[in-house]
Amino acid sequence: MKIANIFAVSFLITFWIFPLSINSADIYEKSDWESKIISSLNQNTISWNDKLNSNIFIVKTWADFINPKIFSSCNIAQEILYKNKSSEWNITIIKILVNDSNCTDNKIYLKNWDIIYTDTLYNINISSYPKILNKLLDLKSDDIKKKTEENKFSVHKLDNEIFKLKQEKDLNSRIKMIEKVYKMNFLEYENNILSYILKKRTNFRYVTPVKWKGLPLSRSLVPNAWRWYRKDVTDGIHHWYDILASRWTPTQALWDWIILRIKRNFSWNDFSNIKRWNLSFDDKLLNLDIYRWNQVWIKTFDGNITFYSHLWDIWASLSEWQFIKAWEYIWTIDKTWVPDKEYKDYHLHFEIQKNPFINTGNKTNLDIMRWNWFWEGKNYKTIIEEQKKLFN
Repeated sequence: MKIANIFAVSFLITFWIFPLSINSADIYEKSDWESKIISSLNQNTISWNDKLNSNIFIVKTWADFINPKIFSSCNIAQEILYKNKSSEWNITIIKILVNDSNCTDNKIYLKNWDIIYTDTLYNINISSYPKILNKLLDLKSDDIKKKTEENKFSVHKLDNEIFKLKQEKDLNSRIKMIEKVYKMNFLEYENNILSYILKKRTNFRYVTPVKWKGLPLSRSLVPNAWRWYRKDVTDGIHHWYDILASRWTPTQALWDWIILRIKRNFSWNDFSNIKRWNLSFDDKLLNLDIYRWNQVWIKTFDGNITFYSHLWDIWASLSEWQFIKAWEYIWTIDKTWVPDKEYKDYHLHFEIQKNPFINTGNKTNLDIMRWNWFWEGKNYKTIIEEQKKLFN
């Protein structure tokens, strides 16, 4: 039996569009006779890419399962590409298109009319450009070059395999071919990102984060300055720069980046979480995180992560996993807020954590705080010389 247009890249948006959330008419039940999603053909569903924002599922359902569909909390369109009925089972091939660029829910279920079958849970990998970029930025440049060549070899091999499978007319061969097309498209997509990273890393220099303000030269405002008055709750060291400016001065992106963390609505009550006795190294880092007040963490193309701290207004339009270009204005300056202290020096505190490039797995906030900062332990003269090379 033929599957019309199963190989087509384009997907006509003429099919049922599901709501973003389950409505009151939906009914939850358990399926009978082990109805389930057997497999998916795209291992990397990327909502931002025309070649990878779809997926194809092979579904097995009992004979009375008349109207099989895929249910997702994301906004999806879908169509049935193939259906084979028997006296007991139906084998159905369903294609979906992810219309929701902000979707992060990897869970899907089988649905028949208004009934969602909770025991048919199937996990897929829905990702996006910022998340894939974030992972690849944890690679050293030499490892990026190596991975690029490996991907090129795999693409060439897949291309040959796809050509051979195109000559076959049976269903299994066509399914294998589609699976390989998805894989090849992802490797090519990944290589485009890898190439872009290498290009951005060539002769890069940061922009100073406060326009018209250079980096400070005062010994009390540069990295490794002594902070004796916090020695009882932190390491007592200033981790990077304070750039003095009037309150509400806007700050700008120091390079192209991804927003990894936004901490808004800091409260005085947060200071009750500061630990004061028998402090470990991690305890001191977590205490310091409280003193940073409102903050935004961004990851730049060199893989390093910058903390913007002591912020007043973090624009509501900003969100985690958003991509920002260099020189864009993003938030405004405030001061260090500490109970019983009346600090008057409004400033941006920012620090760049140096990526150790030891793995590409998920990292907690504490993992990132454990990284060394640029010029950690260096003397004043070295820092002043090096900052001229790192910043425009």
